[in-house]
Amino acid sequence: MKRIEDPEFDSLMARWKALGVVLECVPFALEGADGGDRGVHRAVALATLECVKEHYNAWWDRVVALSRSGKRPRWSLPRMEVDPDALGEGESIDKAGFLGCGIDLVGRRLLVRGRTTAHLNHMFWSGDREAPENCVPFPLDGQWRATLSHAFLDPPYPLSGTSNEQSAAFFTWLDMLFDGLQGDCVIFRWSDASSNYFEEGRDWWGTYFWTVHAAGTDRIVGLVASTSD
Repeated sequence: MKRIEDPEFDSLMARWKALGVVLECVPFALEGADGGDRGVHRAVALATLECVKEHYNAWWDRVVALSRSGKRPRWSLPRMEVDPDALGEGESIDKAGFLGCGIDLVGRRLLVRGRTTAHLNHMFWSGDREAPENCVPFPLDGQWRATLSHAFLDPPYPLSGTSNEQSAAFFTWLDMLFDGLQGDCVIFRWSDASSNYFEEGRDWWGTYFWTVHAAGTDRIVGLVASTSD
């Protein structure tokens, strides 16, 4: 399997970061491997951590190199490590449990928080006018936390952009990598004990680590997120 290098995908990830999305995504070409195989998913999970590790450690290396004082040695700053033995065998989860209640695949809309003063504590489907008749009850934790809905839509600091911009960025990604995720898929959740990358998220916001393959595609994708305020 080989990591997919695609300028269009890189541009989309830049859009995500501009919006404030903290979820990190690493796509791989299956190259004939079985996207439904647990061992393939495990290999992709490790490869995802290694890719994130490379970028994470390089970022801190640049911080040291650009430091004017030069008095802070590299060893005193964070360095991401990966423990393959702690990854485990993965937990298979279904599509509904992965997506959560904030993603409507049929209507292609997301469940977002209100922005106007009267509706800061209300939820609405993206594209709907913020009015009492369009309010959606707050989701239960089991339908929100530990799901893609929460990982994408509810980082520690609110997303920027309009709800339509957020929705467009999300569904462009879903179409690009998963053909809209309309059909069958194979999803595994992996242990956050596999890397110190997840330490911040364990504090309160959460940790996220999945591998996802949509049936009929030649891709498999690693997803991770871990942050705090």
